[in-house]
Amino acid sequence: MRGFRAITLFFVFALTLGGCSTEQIPASTTDTTADAKDVVTADTPSTPDADSSSGDSTNDIVKLPDTEDDTVQTESACKFPGSFEVHPQGAPLKVNFGQGEFVRMKGNDPFVMYDATIQRYRVWHTLYNNSTEILGLVYAESEDGVVWEKVAGLPFHVVPPSFEWDDHGPETAAVVQHNGTWYLWYTAKPCFVPAGEPGRNKCIGLATSTDGYSWEKHPTPVVQPTQPWEMPYQHIAVNENGQEYLRWEGGVNEPTVIRNDAKDRFEMWYEGHSMVTLTEGSESFTTPMHRVGFATSQDGISWEKHDDNPVFAGESGSWESPAFVGHTHMLKDPIVGYHLYYFSNHSLGHAYSVDGFEWERNPGNPLVTRSTQSQCKAPAGVCDPDCETGTCEPDCKNYWVASSNKTRECGPNGCGGSCGTCTWPKQHCYRGICVGAAGCTPDCQYKECGDDGCGGICAECGPNAPYCKEGRVAFGGPAGIWVDPAGVRVYHMRSREGAKKWGEGGMDIGLASGVCPP
Repeated sequence: MRGFRAITLFFVFALTLGGCSTEQIPASTTDTTADAKDVVTADTPSTPDADSSSGDSTNDIVKLPDTEDDTVQTESACKFPGSFEVHPQGAPLKVNFGQGEFVRMKGNDPFVMYDATIQRYRVWHTLYNNSTEILGLVYAESEDGVVWEKVAGLPFHVVPPSFEWDDHGPETAAVVQHNGTWYLWYTAKPCFVPAGEPGRNKCIGLATSTDGYSWEKHPTPVVQPTQPWEMPYQHIAVNENGQEYLRWEGGVNEPTVIRNDAKDRFEMWYEGHSMVTLTEGSESFTTPMHRVGFATSQDGISWEKHDDNPVFAGESGSWESPAFVGHTHMLKDPIVGYHLYYFSNHSLGHAYSVDGFEWERNPGNPLVTRSTQSQCKAPAGVCDPDCETGTCEPDCKNYWVASSNKTRECGPNGCGGSCGTCTWPKQHCYRGICVGAAGCTPDCQYKECGDDGCGGICAECGPNAPYCKEGRVAFGGPAGIWVDPAGVRVYHMRSREGAKKWGEGGMDIGLASGVCPP
């Protein structure tokens, strides 16, 4: 390490629960600061002023240390963060949305950054407005990254739907500040589904701002599906009446973007979703596949995709679903390389790369894993709503849209039994369909009944408590941010405790913290 001077970082202190402990948060190396925006109080409305900052203030933009001999450091400052734990105030986080009280932070797909110019954390996340029945992006700020407040004077949705191609609502923001302009890329639906046909193809849109509060959207998508691995497809879905119909699905979504000043360009990793045909032995079958691609841009509008996409995909024989890795978030290493936080199998993972293409998975994966609990229950008053009368009707309808059948081939039937067991070569149960996944390991931790994760069940319930009551806490949509050079926070979305399936009862924003190895 000859000739290196120490990295210079400024810090602010973030409050943590209980006692005097603090976390140190890296800020910009500039000493220009602005007053924090007004937050909601009971009777004081206000409109945020424009921020005149012209430089980058996000801590996604990490500068390399100066050297005296022009050598380049090649070792990561924190290759594999570990020891992740849910923050004591992060299950879920709390926010004041203007009602004078702090409530659970509802929503999906958080993007969090620390803005040194206002010395506050910023978050954009996806939320449904019950009063208008519209999906869009909402915004809040925080002094410590734990307790959040809505900024007064802003609309509920700072980025609402505006065009026919994003009419289903913008979601999943990726934000970068560069040369005085804020860039916000987002997932958009239905993205030019053929007229009169149902579905929700996905593409990526862009909004820009001079202050990070008021946004102007680009009129057309900036990234659309063009490569074979990301092309939309039609599949047979089943409506509430049990009738089959053709529905569009797939495309490009969930962008994560950083600014690479050394190459004078924006770099984007994004999720591509398409239907593929896989072969296991002599068997062939089709399955939806979610993988990660890479693209670059000089202006944030016109993007050039990598010829060898996808650059990251699910790993068979591991905790990951071989058919689904996505909801990625890219975080630059303070010294060299890239950190990819991602979602798979309702858990959160991490991988490190020197160049952004060749990835090495964290040996501590999954960093934050879903927890599932199930118990055998008697019928009276403790069953699901459909069995409170003392009877339980097995339910094997396929409520996931990625199936060509009306019923599930596998998974629990809601009454402690199974809709079917998967066998080789399609031995893994994915959304009610048997798909190939060599080496699937049944997971029955904390479970005395119900789905084992591989198409079977953990155990049958007895006659005195015949019904399987299941609940799970599942995680997705990670967003990493450095805290001190010695640790990282991962914000994420999490299911409500007791939810039987992903999204049941809504989602909340949570927080977990990890540390760098000594």
